[in-house]
Amino acid sequence: MLTLFLFQRELSQLKEEYLSSADTMIKAQILKDIALLTEAIKEMKETWDARSSLNPMKNIDHT
Repeated sequence: MLTLFLFQRELSQLKEEYLSSADTMIKAQILKDIALLTEAIKEMKETWDARSSLNPMKNIDHT
């Protein structure tokens, strides 16, 4: 879970950097990719939470 949090934070930082400096075409693709990755992270977190609520022993982060 910590890995997902760090990955999401890194994506947010990249988004801010590219918003200020990227070419318009590249910027659009990067923002689309970031949105897809952010949604995937959200789904992974929801799956993790659902699985953890079913079995408290799986709530241990093994990173």
